[in-house]
Amino acid sequence: MNIRELKQYFAGFVAASDELTGMIFAVNEAHAVTRLNGKSGVQLLVTFPSSEVVGPADNGVQVHSLLLMVLERSNSQSKTDEDEFEQFARLREMIEKVRQRLAEDSSRSRRPWARLSILGTRIEPEFNLKDWNDWSCDVVF
Repeated sequence: MNIRELKQYFAGFVAASDELTGMIFAVNEAHAVTRLNGKSGVQLLVTFPSSEVVGPADNGVQVHSLLLMVLERSNSQSKTDEDEFEQFARLREMIEKVRQRLAEDSSRSRRPWARLSILGTRIEPEFNLKDWNDWSCDVVF
């Protein structure tokens, strides 16, 4: 896994998007809080991928996993319940587009997603990052 290629892939994705305004890489959610400092708009957060070798010792396959998040700053003090609901709804649509793009690139065997199974992805709402609302997607490839 070449993480520079991964960064280029997602940078191209963000550049082609009308909705995403930036991208950051982080090790975990605690690191993301630091990396998000001073950012605004809708951000795509990509965790650095972890990897493991699975299968028989003489014929193992390297499997990678990462977490994607689509985040937007939340100002809960001035938002109504409906505003927050709509923000989560918009962010959900965006993370679905990200997952769909990964599935399309996987079906074309485009690196690095050739082994991605859309069945192995999980999308969840998040509220773990201070002042940010988001949806996350676990990706194994």
